[in-house]
Amino acid sequence: MKTTSLSTLFLFIIYLTIQTIPISLSWPIDTTIQSWKKATIPQGHYVNIAQTTTPYGEGILIDTIGHPGATEWNYTFFAYHNQIFTVPENGIIEISGYFYYNDVSYVVTPSRKYIAIYLLQPDLSTIIATKHILDYANSDLPDIWYHRTFTIQDLTPGQQYRLAFGRFDHFSYERYLQAAWAAVDLAPPHLINVPQDFPTIQEAINNATNGDTIQVNHGTYNENIIINKTLTLIGKNKTTTTINANKNGHAIQITANNVTITGFTIKNSSQNQLPIGAAVLINSVINTKITNNIITTNQHGISLQNSNNTLIVDNIIKNNTVGIQIAQNSNNNLIYHNSLINNTRQTQIETTLINYWDNGFDEGNYWSDYAGQDLNGDGVGDTILPWGNIDHYPLMNPYLEGDINHNGIVNIADVTLLTLAWQTTHGQQNYNPHADLNMDNIINIIDVTIIVQNWLRKTPGI
Repeated sequence: MKTTSLSTLFLFIIYLTIQTIPISLSWPIDTTIQSWKKATIPQGHYVNIAQTTTPYGEGILIDTIGHPGATEWNYTFFAYHNQIFTVPENGIIEISGYFYYNDVSYVVTPSRKYIAIYLLQPDLSTIIATKHILDYANSDLPDIWYHRTFTIQDLTPGQQYRLAFGRFDHFSYERYLQAAWAAVDLAPPHLINVPQDFPTIQEAINNATNGDTIQVNHGTYNENIIINKTLTLIGKNKTTTTINANKNGHAIQITANNVTITGFTIKNSSQNQLPIGAAVLINSVINTKITNNIITTNQHGISLQNSNNTLIVDNIIKNNTVGIQIAQNSNNNLIYHNSLINNTRQTQIETTLINYWDNGFDEGNYWSDYAGQDLNGDGVGDTILPWGNIDHYPLMNPYLEGDINHNGIVNIADVTLLTLAWQTTHGQQNYNPHADLNMDNIINIIDVTIIVQNWLRKTPGI
């Protein structure tokens, strides 16, 4: 008997739908008073926080000087930014800005006087990492603005955090200080917007640095793009943000490692003519991610040439001459949750290559020409396996995130299946791999959140 009932779990869903789910990319930080909050302050003590004008733009000032009764002690940090940020995939955060620190109490020896960066858990309960910015014991002087750039490494990719500044000596002695910061930036990655910052995607790429994110707004971009840097390319919406190759070669060529492309319609690479083109050509690289795109009317949808460790997930690949091509020593690539629809040839694969066509949780891809049967009603085909000699778990309907039973809609039936498997882990009797939506080997609130984010979505007419 499950300890969590269906009604209780459904209340979780209702609760989560009214919460603000932070979306976190890193970009230059808004250094205005509205963006910063005071730290938790011990009773009877406070630090003043105010907007200040600096030689480097608007900034934040912490000041106990001139405030009778104000003291600065028993603090870990002064103030934190109200944006929740996310650690990028390389686990590295680079922080730069202009900083000022003036401790006018010289009772403390110089080696005890620091201003520091803090990375905090979003609820402020735990310090994830910290780094000294200004240090009186390291030739830094009071009453001077310094530009500093610091790198914090070995962080957990995807971990959320808040950015804070404060003292680092934990010295319980009353003293007076001023601290200020301005023009603070998390770099890389920068966030570049198209067409606001650059009119074309290629210009944005040319002006980007490794690790940047390029976000592309709605519209049609008639381009043939070459990505030769480690970048993340994000379309505003895959149905309204289009890269059109105009039947002139490839739409996108990837020649750098660790590139991500998501959220686009990619179409009209050369079809049935020279030069032969691909919507996405992945050439002699590793760790590419192609997710949540519509790839249509191309000679090749996605073409892998001498490329490894590629992740191809949740794409609609339709009406191409070849849907997915894998050739020239391309191995260890992972392809699942894609919908391959009405391609003249769904795949073109060299038979000696070793690649994987399911997520390891009994779910593969949807194939419009699959004619097998689903004997047990779990939304996955059970006959004519492996389909195309590659897919052991062909889906009966196009993939839809949150759709546990794969019937084309996210609704109460999916909640029911999740409830039956609630809090089970891989290997336990009631564990349902289809309900483990984030594939972390446990059915929990994260899976509920995915259902919430997709509630009542239906498979579009494709």
